[in-house]
Amino acid sequence: MNKQNNPYDLELNREDINPINIIIDNMEPNRTVLELGCASGRMTQYMSLNMGCKVDVVELDKELFDKAVRFAHDGFCGNLLEDEWAEYYKGRKYDYIVIADVLEHLTNPGFVISKAKELLADDGIMWISVPNIAHNDIILNLMNNQFIYTESGLLDRTHVHFFTYDELERLIKEYDMSLVFVDANYKATGTTELFMGKDLEWKANYNSLLERKDGEIYQYIVGVSKGKTIISTDNIYKNYNMQSEKYLRRIWVDYGEGFILFDSSVFPKNDEEINVDLSFPCNVEMLWIEVAFRQNYRIDDLSCLVDSTSRETTHIDGQRIGNSIFFEKGNRGIYWDKIYANTSVKIRGHISFNLEDNLIVKENETIKILKNKIKNLENEKADMEKEIFRFKHPIKSRFM
Repeated sequence: MNKQNNPYDLELNREDINPINIIIDNMEPNRTVLELGCASGRMTQYMSLNMGCKVDVVELDKELFDKAVRFAHDGFCGNLLEDEWAEYYKGRKYDYIVIADVLEHLTNPGFVISKAKELLADDGIMWISVPNIAHNDIILNLMNNQFIYTESGLLDRTHVHFFTYDELERLIKEYDMSLVFVDANYKATGTTELFMGKDLEWKANYNSLLERKDGEIYQYIVGVSKGKTIISTDNIYKNYNMQSEKYLRRIWVDYGEGFILFDSSVFPKNDEEINVDLSFPCNVEMLWIEVAFRQNYRIDDLSCLVDSTSRETTHIDGQRIGNSIFFEKGNRGIYWDKIYANTSVKIRGHISFNLEDNLIVKENETIKILKNKIKNLENEKADMEKEIFRFKHPIKSRFM
């Protein structure tokens, strides 16, 4: 199997937010490491060359093993569900044992945890990551009677064991181990590989699913020890806003018989410019641009040109303050009506997701508007007082 066709033969990008990078960021250099299911060795290479770790590996796929073992201190090519690898490394003790995105591929993950525990130093940490079967995108597919396997991701077609956080915690406790680290990475609802390019009926359920605390956790990353330390899971929710990287934008069109999906795209959170160019084959009763995101956000300097003529919005699901529109989290929209066939539609704007800045700008804009209103009221009051004075003193008023 060549690299192009093997989803596990990947290079390590340290800019990505993924389990491997989260684990690396929490490891000390110059440690002994056993990496189970190392694939082509992208993590092996980094730990060995960049962190000075002495890394032993286990990998089933011979082609991937041959690539990884070049960067390892020692290696064993074999099945994790058989005893040979544990016997091979018997008597060694490791500061870290890494089982990243592996347990979901195994029919008996507990066997691997029990064998790995025997090789873990008394003060060592076992690093584990698994995908979250309770992600909102899986639930939305189930609502449409679909359980879609993909080449990689949440429902990788080679997954045979599925985890929620509670299931992972139960498995760890079953082998008398305790959590010392809990984190997660995230993908917003509608932005995983399960939805890319697909049109599913999901809008009605979107906002209610956003209330689910774990609904956009893509993978759990935990550190496990032989001790009895229990760590709070608050960390995985505090980190959410820092890791929510993408938002979903959909364009809906009503030709007179209700809205149908015209386009669906996923954008990085830092892609702040809105540049939408449209043309429709027939008359449009209503155009709706929907942005779906878990955080509050705002759009500045929104404009719509229809054949070079400015067109005002018909309705917005937000609050307009000056040149800004503020939106609450969820799937919100901007609407324009009556667009004729074959006309050119250009929509521009600037979208921002910095919640603190939003609140500051919103507060400053509100204060500015209120101050202007107060000033206008004061001017109106002064004008009324002059009118009253003139009414009461018609002769004197001529000299004012």
